[in-house]
Amino acid sequence: ELVQPRKDGSLIQTEAVMTLITDAQGRVTHIQGISRDITERKRAEAELRKFLLSAEQSPVSIVITNLAAEIEYVNEAFVRTAGYSREEVLGQNPRILQSGRTPRSSYDEMWRCLSRGEGWRGELFNRRKDGSEYLEDASINPIRQPDGSITHYLAVKEDITERRATEAALAESEDKFRTIYDTIGDAIFVHDVASGSILDVNGGACRMYGYSREELLSLDVQGITADDPAFPPQAARDYMRRVREEGPQSFEWMARGSSGRQFWVLV
Repeated sequence: ELVQPRKDGSLIQTEAVMTLITDAQGRVTHIQGISRDITERKRAEAELRKFLLSAEQSPVSIVITNLAAEIEYVNEAFVRTAGYSREEVLGQNPRILQSGRTPRSSYDEMWRCLSRGEGWRGELFNRRKDGSEYLEDASINPIRQPDGSITHYLAVKEDITERRATEAALAESEDKFRTIYDTIGDAIFVHDVASGSILDVNGGACRMYGYSREELLSLDVQGITADDPAFPPQAARDYMRRVREEGPQSFEWMARGSSGRQFWVLV
């Protein structure tokens, strides 16, 4: 293989075969060369190497099957996730990963999309070689040739087992927090630091002030502060300013409920 200059100064890559031509006495008289321009082939090979390196180093599983759903390629992430070697899965149908927990409707919808030449995305409950189960977020798309024909399917899959477990744990924790938040006897307010508007309240606040949650959210800090000489209107905003500038504060506050009743609270 040679890199050769063209008349216009550009370079091309060529593949050359050189042959010695001899006379009757065996002396070399000429060299015959046949050369082929392989610039485009080399460019395509470089693109392929780039794809393969990207696929092998990808943190998500990549699977390529032919139209008969026979696996022709898997990357290293697939090997790590599923526990099968490449040799064990090449030529196999991806159904070897099925755990039986994915609804049949998901597979039916997947094949309806693929048969129409469209992509599909969903979640699959799969089983590793060792028998353990895992959940994958899968995206499967047809691979089209330049003429538009579909020759393969490309699946990109991410193991989301731990993410789902974390989300479930957070949801459970949030439910517990919300239960405590709403049933505790004390009033809890979340205020906007700049405007003093009320962003959130708990059930205790509704009970203490006699407003519904929606009514409290329509007010600001001044709307729940008593109009009394013992507690000037500016006092509430001064306390809010101190919290912003100095950090946590403890103080007494004269409040006003929905009925007009005024009462002292410890904040």
